[in-house]
Amino acid sequence: TVKTPEDVRRVTGLPTLTGISENKGGESHQGLITISNPRSPIAEAYRSLRTAVLFSNVDQTARTMVVTSAGPQEGKSFTSANLAIVLAQSSHRVLLIDADLRRPTQQNLFEKQPNYGLTNLLLDMPPAFDSSRLGDMYSQLSRAVLATSIPGLFLMTTGELPPNPAELVGSNRMKALIKALATRFDFVIIDTPPILAVTDAVVLATRVDTVLLVTRAGSTRQSQLKHAVLRLQEVNANMSGVILNRINKQSGEYYHYYKNYYPTEKPKGDKPKESANAQPADNAPDADTPRRVPARGFLARLLS
Repeated sequence: TVKTPEDVRRVTGLPTLTGISENKGGESHQGLITISNPRSPIAEAYRSLRTAVLFSNVDQTARTMVVTSAGPQEGKSFTSANLAIVLAQSSHRVLLIDADLRRPTQQNLFEKQPNYGLTNLLLDMPPAFDSSRLGDMYSQLSRAVLATSIPGLFLMTTGELPPNPAELVGSNRMKALIKALATRFDFVIIDTPPILAVTDAVVLATRVDTVLLVTRAGSTRQSQLKHAVLRLQEVNANMSGVILNRINKQSGEYYHYYKNYYPTEKPKGDKPKESANAQPADNAPDADTPRRVPARGFLARLLS
């Protein structure tokens, strides 16, 4: 299995954009950790990922991106959501699209109802849609793009699940829609199904600026990751790098880095209690507190 950035580089030739440590409660309890626990090492890792994404393409900013993985249960949906949050927190206008038309997740993370979403919008688009005419579909777009509790972050759910997801996301309408949305948002992040399971992610990879590949440390096999990268290379997809997710004690240097750099905060109230009769030392007065004059000395000076 893939455990370290060295494994990633040797198997794929790609850089590791960031390493995300394993949450104590497990990934199923991680959720939107950049909101629930913004000072945690995991949240800091997502901010590091934001920096890597912003600087991964120096000549041209990657404004549209696909987030996917080789197989299921590797953390691509959590990564998509938290990356979108930290980008929005840095004053960017971000749209997160749930394009996993088989097992959608974002609607549950953000507690939104998928009444009208991506599939409905694609079906309502004219066959020869021009990206410059997105304003003509204002009513449909306003129904599909939902505001979230995070300023600057918007969500587009899957909508009704179709019987032919690959054909829908690979259509010319989807290509025109991504191009049009890129003119309205600073970043468009697309959460897709795993690469080795279906072809949706590979098809969408040709429609965006870059691809972020999520892999789970100690779980994803090297052969699976290599096969996923080869499938993306076959369609000439631009890959920024790999996100090494759920690093634990057995995953090498990244775990020790986070453990030492982000020490666990001590709970409040751990300071030793001072005695009620304790007096501050005369040779170390508080710099912000005037020195208290003893009562007898004060009266003596006043009477004199």
